[in-house]
Formats: sequence, C-alpha cells, structure tokens
Amino acid sequence: MRTFIVGVDSAKASFTSATVWAEQVCYQGETVNTPSGCAHFASEMEQQAQRSGASVIHLIIEPTG
Repeated sequence: MRTFIVGVDSAKASFTSATVWAEQVCYQGETVNTPSGCAHFASEMEQQAQRSGASVIHLIIEPTG
C-alpha cells in the first residue's frame, strides 16, 4: 500500500496544505474554506495521489488557534 500524505492547517476563512510523497514535501498553498473550495481541494488531492501511484490518502487536519 502506497500512501499519499496530506497535511492541512485549517482556519475559519481558509486553510493551507502540504503533501508528502516519496520523502518530498510540497507546499500546496492556501484554499478558501467554503464547500466549493473544499470540493476543489479534495479533487486536486485525489488527482495528485493517482498520478503518484498512491492507493491511499492519509489526511491530517490541524485547527489553527
């Protein structure tokens, strides 16, 4: 099982994220914390995981504050 790791720092208006794959960390930027922003983020993470050959996404969410 190959795991694509996604870390999220969540605030009320937005969240920032980074991914870890093959021991490389990649900053993904800031996303608005709305239903459409979250849907776009989820879709993008699924696409990146598939391109990387991962079979699992491990999502870690930390609230800011």
